[in-house]
Amino acid sequence: MKVLITVHLFLAHTLIIAQSNYAGYKYSEKLSTEISLDSKKWVSIHIVLSDQLDYNLWNKTEDAARSELNSKQRKLVSDLKKNAERSQQELLVFLGQSQDVAVTSIQTHWIANVITCRVKMNFIPTVAAREDVRWVGLNSKLKHTAITEIATVQAEAAPNKTEKGLIAIGAPEMWALGYTGYGRLAFIADTGTDPKHPAISSQYNGLQNGNMSSWYSFGNSKSPYDCDRHGTHVTGTILGLDRSTNDTIGVAFNSKWIAGDILCGIGTEDNIGAFEWALDPDGNPETTSDIPDVINNSWYDPSLTELDCYSVYIPILESLEAAGIAVVFSAGNSGPEENTITPPHNININEVNSFTVGALNGNSSSLPIASFSSNGPSHCPGEGALKIKPEVSAPGVQVRSCVPGGDYALFNGTSMAAPHVSGAILLLKEAYPYLSGKELKLALYHSARDLGVPGEDNKFGMGIINVYDAYLYLLAKGYQPVPGLVANDVLLLDVKHAPVGCENKLYPQLLVENSGTDTLTSLEIHFEGLTFDKTYHWEGILAPKDRSTIQVYITDVPDNSDVITITLMRPNGREDSKPLNNMFSLKLKVSDRFSSENNWLFSENICANSIFYLKAPETLPVAPFSVKWYDKLYDGDLKFEGKSILVEEKAKIESLYAELQYRDNAGISPKFNSTGKYEEAGEEGLIFDANSNFTLDTFTVYSEKIGIRQFYLYDENGDSIASTKKYINKIGANVVKLNWSISAGQNYRIVKKDGKALFSNQNVSEFPIQSADDIVTIRSGTNGNMYNYFYDWKISYTHPCGRVPFLLEARKDTVVGSPEFELSTDTLFLPGNSTIQIKNTSKFLKSYLWDMGDGKNYTEENVEHNYESTGTYNIVLSAIDEQNCLITTGKKLVVLQTTSSFDEESGQNTEAIKIYPNPVKTELYVLSDQNFDHELKLQLTDINGKNISVTPFKKGVNQMVLDVENVPLGVYLLKVVIGNKIITKKIVRL
Repeated sequence: MKVLITVHLFLAHTLIIAQSNYAGYKYSEKLSTEISLDSKKWVSIHIVLSDQLDYNLWNKTEDAARSELNSKQRKLVSDLKKNAERSQQELLVFLGQSQDVAVTSIQTHWIANVITCRVKMNFIPTVAAREDVRWVGLNSKLKHTAITEIATVQAEAAPNKTEKGLIAIGAPEMWALGYTGYGRLAFIADTGTDPKHPAISSQYNGLQNGNMSSWYSFGNSKSPYDCDRHGTHVTGTILGLDRSTNDTIGVAFNSKWIAGDILCGIGTEDNIGAFEWALDPDGNPETTSDIPDVINNSWYDPSLTELDCYSVYIPILESLEAAGIAVVFSAGNSGPEENTITPPHNININEVNSFTVGALNGNSSSLPIASFSSNGPSHCPGEGALKIKPEVSAPGVQVRSCVPGGDYALFNGTSMAAPHVSGAILLLKEAYPYLSGKELKLALYHSARDLGVPGEDNKFGMGIINVYDAYLYLLAKGYQPVPGLVANDVLLLDVKHAPVGCENKLYPQLLVENSGTDTLTSLEIHFEGLTFDKTYHWEGILAPKDRSTIQVYITDVPDNSDVITITLMRPNGREDSKPLNNMFSLKLKVSDRFSSENNWLFSENICANSIFYLKAPETLPVAPFSVKWYDKLYDGDLKFEGKSILVEEKAKIESLYAELQYRDNAGISPKFNSTGKYEEAGEEGLIFDANSNFTLDTFTVYSEKIGIRQFYLYDENGDSIASTKKYINKIGANVVKLNWSISAGQNYRIVKKDGKALFSNQNVSEFPIQSADDIVTIRSGTNGNMYNYFYDWKISYTHPCGRVPFLLEARKDTVVGSPEFELSTDTLFLPGNSTIQIKNTSKFLKSYLWDMGDGKNYTEENVEHNYESTGTYNIVLSAIDEQNCLITTGKKLVVLQTTSSFDEESGQNTEAIKIYPNPVKTELYVLSDQNFDHELKLQLTDINGKNISVTPFKKGVNQMVLDVENVPLGVYLLKVVIGNKIITKKIVRL
């Protein structure tokens, strides 16, 4: 309180200083120097008006009225808006009439009664001299508190592990009481946050409440992103937990986060806007559940010097504290010297505002202070505890947390210490939801465990925080916590589903946790879309603290192309005591699209020692595809690859799931006619819908000039989600490699942003242009019916309906049959010799299914079959024995085309080279009539030229041996490279 009086007296004193000196006290020495250097320079500034709320009086009035926190928050926002509207009008007129002000840049803010604008430097003393102006500051680009990454290699994920820093601050003791951050909200004002990282994705507030009230962006980005890695790392320390691996990196892992990209923009102005947004994220001052409980600030403002004590951050911090929000700052990484606290963290309105955090090593039992951690005292006026900085310390050395892209990294910094404190605030707020942020900070402050010299000091502050001790501190002061553990509490942690609900079905997999103290035996799962709502009843047994996946199948779902909301309801037939974490929103298309089918006939015939043959599910012939076989419907381990596989029962695989992976084309080819021309315009391109997830592998552009081009991909919100800069190195066609992953969605834009002209077609009548499997629909050009730039797309995707299940549960019976057969030959030569005869030599079999590998099947005991195309075919016999058990065997058959010569030569007589045997099974001999007088090599490739092996030989030999035993059956090319001459021969591996 004492320092607050001092500050107000100082400001009052400035109001009576002579006019010639008056303005100099209203902006920093740094800004004064810049004015003298270049008075005509245009800069962005913020102007703090003198008319501010008297927060001492305001707080006393609300406390006397015994106002509840949400009531105080509503009144504060209303009072701030009224004050700004009333007091800003005269200054706005003054600014609007000046030629030294960019009128279109003027923005008003009510949180601290601030106006921002661009002005000429020489205008600053003029506006600062006005009596209604309290402070003028530069809008400088903010900087995150510098970090040191421990290693260039990413840190590993750590399943079933809790970080030592979390243990050091007493978080596990709070978890044991049931406090995990449920119902609480953190605002991370930083470089943004990656919303897709598995450690923090399910905690994003926007999943339930939308981006508008969950994401603040200086550049009007509609959805979260991270322009660095800093913000994601900070978010992980506050609340990170990978539910699938139980890798705990965050303090309050059941809380939610909102975020802003204030470190990606112009700086102070963005920060003012972000703090204002935090007081009313959803734009409705009557609601208060959207207001965060804590704001984490791991950054500093370099525009400030010692005058941060009188800057715009004073009224901002006063207003946020009045709203009950706990604001947490990192101390800075400029230690170990004294007076190195970075601005605006020197502010000391009271003993916990600002609340600044130093960094110590939480991985060491002695908890030493980090050498880089900034030290006090504060340079702001005050005495005693008010001069000491930081207030507390927390782990900030080798802190492992998440970074964009699903990875983890170790960082050093007070940036890493501050989020430990923010997470602790969330745990305390869950236990004592009626207490303000100031009261919770005071609890951490007074319960901190002393380190360093006895008592509060300018290295550790009061010492390391301990959230459990703070909980006990509040309990001892007579505050009663709400129960942490409740009987019925179920969490919906994650939902997985294929991109499309095919054949009007839903088949989501839910990850559910029983956080109650009672065993969970029943549950209602409610599904709601624009045109339907359905409820699925689940029964089972789920012990307290256990997790389980629940596979749900729902039929007769109407077509849907919007969000489906899934809600867990009535655990054990009762109301859930904590319903805020029971809901998940899934953007999902439901349609009558045909799903690939499992056409396997033998699921009832698997016995002990069965060997069985699985083929790819039936699919429409829309594009070339490959198949991968996994052990789970979603995620899981890859077990096999191939359109057909042999599986042995003794491998004890109970189920397999076939994932069909396609490669297809999209778009059109160029038309070099009167409709075509080279266009140079930037930001032009194509608009398309992704009807399912896919990867854009390449497209082709046509250029008349070489040079650099830039290509961007924007989502339906207008946010850039991918970009590439390519050097177009030839005239004509250029294939641009991309590998862009694109999620199902509408109104994507792909554009050329910079660079010289590329070919386009006008008046294209084919729009909309659909890919063969309806994965991509190119709706139009960005300029109507002009097809801009991007031709002959190559795309890859998995089947939109998801994986196809094969259930492989074995009976107790044992196989008695022995399937065997003989082929009349192992090689056929088209066109004359195209028929294979198969003689069955099996024992104890009663039925047969022959798969000839070319789509033909037979059920006779002996088979004769004609092949029409070359290739290597798997002939498979699936048979049922006398015990009704399945047993399978197979053999390979090579079908070749008869040619007059296998040889191609380049500058060498092919008669000088002989190879045998051909066809070959194990060893291939290469002979010459004379010794080679050059070093040489044998290069084996497939028929398409893909390299298989290269074997070098020294000069002076006339015989070489090539081992092909491990080469798959088929047709290959053998290139004998002798100096600069090549002899190519076609060989057959049997």
